[in-house]
Amino acid sequence: MKIVLEVNPLALAQKTGVPYFIEALAESLLHKTQNTSDEITLWAPDLDWDPFPQFAHKKLCRGGIPREGRALLWRYFASGGVPRDANIYHLPFLAPIAPFHEKTRLVTTIYDLAFMHFPDIAPSPAVFLDQIECSALQAAQSDHVLTISQATKNDIIAAFGTDENRISVIYPGVQIEAPKAENQAAKTAFHALKLPPRYVLCVGTWEPRKNLPLLLRAWAKLRPRDVKLALCGVRGWKYQNAEALLDELQLHDSVLPLGYVPREAMPHLYANAQFLVLPALYEGFGLPVVEAMKCGCPVLCSNTSSLPEAAGEAAWLLSPRDVGLWADSLQKMLNDSSLRDELRAKGFEQAQKFSWDEAARQTLEIYRALL
Repeated sequence: MKIVLEVNPLALAQKTGVPYFIEALAESLLHKTQNTSDEITLWAPDLDWDPFPQFAHKKLCRGGIPREGRALLWRYFASGGVPRDANIYHLPFLAPIAPFHEKTRLVTTIYDLAFMHFPDIAPSPAVFLDQIECSALQAAQSDHVLTISQATKNDIIAAFGTDENRISVIYPGVQIEAPKAENQAAKTAFHALKLPPRYVLCVGTWEPRKNLPLLLRAWAKLRPRDVKLALCGVRGWKYQNAEALLDELQLHDSVLPLGYVPREAMPHLYANAQFLVLPALYEGFGLPVVEAMKCGCPVLCSNTSSLPEAAGEAAWLLSPRDVGLWADSLQKMLNDSSLRDELRAKGFEQAQKFSWDEAARQTLEIYRALL
């Protein structure tokens, strides 16, 4: 079986959710196929280094038709320049690109349809329309669609009428590990953040669906003297709403915007937090929830979209619309150490359910079934 996996997002300097997903999937697939006859080509026109030098059996492909040309081929001819001898072409992100050869089976990954639930949160009308077009093309033209939650699968069926038998839910694994005492580089990266002894952690890009304004308003009702709210994440589209609210509520002494945090610092960032708070309106999966649990960090999060699937019975789930309820819950989590201990214990168990080895095994099964 000849597999082409497009990994171009790995070229990004600052990786977040989707690039981390692609990196973990590629590494797991390479590990599962290293002693088999399967061939994996990693296709990345913008990547100028080898992200997986430990796997000698893979191929790297950096050439091909430029992305803009492939997009036109897909839109008008349902083709996109993938090498002709590929049995499987897997596109694990949103883009209007399809295989060139009719014998190549197309697999795509659709993480979420948040933009269809909240059209006003898109950066611009043009981006919103492009997201709809790409998602509709992937749902219609793919031989099989992979997604990371039952909630997103339900959304795809409702939005595009896709046959449920052409969609499979494969939960992602968790790359992160609990902090290790011998990892001095991780400690150094964490200490460079200069965090106070007690802080509550929120992880996510500053964009509307992350619902930061609700969290800031709830935090403003508490303003605990000995605890800070640490916001880990880059500023995305329409971040100005949250930034303006920091000024309006005069929260600069109580809230710490960390920006992008290096991956090596994340285990300590989770492990040393009082708890993780995630008030998102919509998530394709909600990976920070499981990452926090893996590192022994209790979780308080929304009860919407896929988050109940990620959290199971191991987190405190709330409606993402009630500021007063969040303020009360934040206060209880801060004051009740026994509650945090209970959620921490449940979280360790819940996190064990998500494995990249299992995700890779299921993905290979889908590939083989298509052939």
